[in-house]
Amino acid sequence: MGPLVLLALISIITLDSAKTTSVSDTIPDTTTSSTSSEPPSSSIASKDTASDNDASSYDDEQSDMMWKKVEAEALCDLYRSLMPVAAWTVDICVEFPDEPPCDIVDSDFGGITCNDLGHVWLIDLSTQATQVGTIPASLGNLSQLHSLSLPHNKINGTIPASLAVLPNLSLLDLGDNDISGEFPYFNCTQMSSLTVSENFLSGTVPACFTIMPNLFSIALYDNHLEGTLPPLPSALHSITVGHNNFTGSVDAFMNQPYLLTVSLDNNSFYGTLPSSLSLLTSLQTLSASHNFLTGTLPTELFTQKIAYMYLNHNYFSGSLPDVAPSTKTTLINLSNNLLSGSIPQSFINATRLKQLYLAFNSFVGEVPVPNSPRLHTIDLSSNMFSGTIPSYTLVRCPQLSNINMSNNLLSGTIDSLNSSYIFQLDLRNNYLTGTLPFYISEQKVLFCFLDENCFDCQTSTTCNCNNTRPTTQCHPSSSSLSQPSFIGISSQELPLSQSTSIGSSIHHYSITAAFLVCIQGILLFV
Repeated sequence: MGPLVLLALISIITLDSAKTTSVSDTIPDTTTSSTSSEPPSSSIASKDTASDNDASSYDDEQSDMMWKKVEAEALCDLYRSLMPVAAWTVDICVEFPDEPPCDIVDSDFGGITCNDLGHVWLIDLSTQATQVGTIPASLGNLSQLHSLSLPHNKINGTIPASLAVLPNLSLLDLGDNDISGEFPYFNCTQMSSLTVSENFLSGTVPACFTIMPNLFSIALYDNHLEGTLPPLPSALHSITVGHNNFTGSVDAFMNQPYLLTVSLDNNSFYGTLPSSLSLLTSLQTLSASHNFLTGTLPTELFTQKIAYMYLNHNYFSGSLPDVAPSTKTTLINLSNNLLSGSIPQSFINATRLKQLYLAFNSFVGEVPVPNSPRLHTIDLSSNMFSGTIPSYTLVRCPQLSNINMSNNLLSGTIDSLNSSYIFQLDLRNNYLTGTLPFYISEQKVLFCFLDENCFDCQTSTTCNCNNTRPTTQCHPSSSSLSQPSFIGISSQELPLSQSTSIGSSIHHYSITAAFLVCIQGILLFV
């Protein structure tokens, strides 16, 4: 049996080997087969990208919802801090706790504007004028805010530091409120217009303007700010800083080629007006009244196309430059200075002048009557002009309606002023004679002051001319005329004269300047 058993075992082994080979031949080689059962790598990447996009979209949606809730909370804080906000007729905190009311078309939330993404873009409560409260710091969370306008209210407190760093803020108007504290360091690089005027801000202004290259308007007037002004951005068009305690020279304003308006009145600026004023080729309004400016007036001041020139209440001296003012000039106010000499003939040829103020100086010579048919106001009071009032006064200036030549050395009649257009006339303290012209004697002049002259006044006139000079003083020789003492300004001032300075009147006379003018005038006469 041995050989038979051995033969059987060999047969079984051979059969198993054949089966194994057959099975192995039917299994595909995954390392070489091009018909692998696993998905291609590009298909896997596509599914991963779709998954990532879904996740990103979800994250963006969640982030957007979060920021809208933050903005809604900021508006809620504003509503509560300024309650009642007249423009919002419902409680924004209750009605919109999770997002700002961007899609509301009706007037329930007037003053709020959103951008295309649903973020708060503009807040304007300038027409309310009833808001009392403070500015919440959470407004600094309105990262898309472009414009914030809250003027003419009664907002108090300070300007939040968070507001001064909003990256997209372009316009900020907080003017005419009760805001106090220091002027913040603004780092709003998109800022184009900054208005914080008519408040109670104090301290100095930090050097932050130049980091706002688009800043074209700065309004700081009527606060308690002090020190020198920091460097200004080159794009600046308008700067109004009047009625503060600023000091320093005005040279800093001379390298701003785009300036249209410069208002520095009622501060403590000093020094002279440099000839580099000619670089300000776009300047239209120059208001530097009530300061400590000295020296002579540069010729460039009058050759520039400056329409409104307010330099009253300073310490300018010398004579006027012999040059005709620009044809663009409509108002010149040089009152209350230390100017002297006669008025150059070229200066009289200012054909576009509408208002001329030369009061409280030491000018001499004949009465200057500009050859300007548009002139309606002239103030030559408190000088040493002599001679008669020119007969061609109303020929050159047919629209002349406001005349102040008081406190001079004028003589002769006033027949040349017989016009129905004149409704404000002040000729006090001169040596004028004769009867009053028809339109004056018949009560056609609304405000009329003729005291301290030599008129033959009719009792029916409403003009104040009863207090006449003694007869012995009415016909003196020219050599015996003395400089008149300045008569105090009546409470019935010429109303139009009150517009001679931005934010101030020429009749708020400086006692110091008037005293110096008096002394200088006496010395000149002697």
